Amino acid sequence: MKQTKDGLRKALILGASGLVGGHCLQFLLNDSLYDDITVLVRKPLPMEHPKLKQHVIDFEQLSSYQDLFNVNDVFCCLGIKGAASAYEFKQVEFTYPLKAGKISSAMGVNQFLIVTAMMCGPRSPIALFRYKGKLEVELKKESLNALHFFRPSLIVGNRKIPRPDEEAIAVFFKKMTIFTPFLRKYLYVEGKDIAFSMVQVAKKNLTGLNVFNVNKIQNISIQLLR
Repeated sequence: MKQTKDGLRKALILGASGLVGGHCLQFLLNDSLYDDITVLVRKPLPMEHPKLKQHVIDFEQLSSYQDLFNVNDVFCCLGIKGAASAYEFKQVEFTYPLKAGKISSAMGVNQFLIVTAMMCGPRSPIALFRYKGKLEVELKKESLNALHFFRPSLIVGNRKIPRPDEEAIAVFFKKMTIFTPFLRKYLYVEGKDIAFSMVQVAKKNLTGLNVFNVNKIQNISIQLLR
C-alpha cells in the first residue's frame, strides 16, 4: 500500500470527460484530502486547476502510461459515448478498464474504484451487462489491495454528449415513478450521486472486495442534501 505524504493523497481518473467521471473530478478537486489529481483523456478538458494534471493519451497503448498510475486511488468511470462500433464498445466497456485494473495492481495502488452495472453478469444477453460482468470476474483475479464495484441502475444527468435512447428511457422512468416513487432508485440514479459515493468510499480506506449496489449508493449520496 502506498503511504500518503502529510496525509494527502493522489488520485487518477479514467473517464473524466464523462458524466460520472466529471463529477468525480470536481469532488476530488474540492476535497482537501487530495492534493494531486491526474486525468487520462483523449482530448484536453477545458479547465485548469492547481491540483489538476491532464495527460492526453492513446488508450490503445494504455500500458505505455503505467508510471502515471503511481497514485493512491484510481477511479475508473469509462463508458462509451454515442454510437460506436462493436470493437469500440468492447474496448471502452471491457478492455481499457481491465487494463487499467491490471496496471493498478502492478503499481500497488491503494484502491481501484470502478462503475459497472446493476444487472451485470458474464452470461447476460445484453452486451453492456455481459461485458461489465466479465470485467468484474477478471478484476477479481488481480492482486488489488482494495477493489470497489459500483453497480448503478440507469445513470442520468446532464451529459456533454447526449444519449437520446437513454434520455427517452429516463423520461419514461421518471414519469412512472411519480406513481411508484419506491421504484426510483432501482430504475435510475444521478451520475453526481455515484461520483459522490465513489469519493466518500475512497476516503474510508476500505480493503478487499466491496460492492455498492443502488441502495448503498443512494444511502451515501443522501449526504449531498445535507
